[in-house]
Amino acid sequence: MTRSLKEPIWSSHDTGPRVLVEVTDFTKRDAIGKILAREGFAVRTCGGPDEFGERCPLTDRGECTGPAGADVVVHSTPPSSPTSREVLQAIRHRHPHTPLVVEVPLPLVTEHPEDYEGIRVLPQPMTSASLLEAVEEVLAG
Repeated sequence: MTRSLKEPIWSSHDTGPRVLVEVTDFTKRDAIGKILAREGFAVRTCGGPDEFGERCPLTDRGECTGPAGADVVVHSTPPSSPTSREVLQAIRHRHPHTPLVVEVPLPLVTEHPEDYEGIRVLPQPMTSASLLEAVEEVLAG
């Protein structure tokens, strides 16, 4: 059975800063979402196109409700995935004022620092404390 890629929908009833969690692995995505929700953040999640085998609405048609309504985007997908890089570039291009927190191996940042300019890098593996610190830091400006 093929699941359809669904755009995260924000609600006017959301309280707290809005955090979009983009993580391909469901278990990890769910855990990150719960950590953030427990701290009072309004959370929406997205498994991305790699999980569903479909094009991302942001890269396909230029818009997605997820990053459009988010105060911050937490991105943790395989950095070697061309789709992951394409989605990350689309978010940066279409939502340049939305802070990005990206979990990535530090050697990759050292090899390609230009890819991570203006992004809050979250070294792999993230912890609850490092995740919360990074999100709060980018929201504080």
